[in-house]
Amino acid sequence: MASKVCSEPGCPTILIGGPTRCERHSRRRPDERPSAAARGYDAKWRRNAGRFVKAHPVCVDCGGQSEVADHDPVERRDLIAAGDPHPDAWHHLVPRCIDCHNRRTARTSRRLARAGGGGPKRS
Repeated sequence: MASKVCSEPGCPTILIGGPTRCERHSRRRPDERPSAAARGYDAKWRRNAGRFVKAHPVCVDCGGQSEVADHDPVERRDLIAAGDPHPDAWHHLVPRCIDCHNRRTARTSRRLARAGGGGPKRS
């Protein structure tokens, strides 16, 4: 296999194989969360979310094409923790495009981190 130097400027680490950055400079952190299915986002959820998005084609934030059924204002894990028997009911969902969903998730993560929650909870 060919060796190369980490692509981070000034890093002398020699890499062998596929990665372009050493472990220290890798921008991707390993995802330690359970799989989406293990967190309850299974085939039943995907069907429900698909029907929801089809019935609600407009993003509530920007008016663009919705692509995601987002739990809002209460997150799914909080609904489950509160004992809601139907956490994926449509009245718990809002339609969002990918960009607006990601923006909201990042904003929520930053707010939780500032409050000492450390970002999205891992279940």
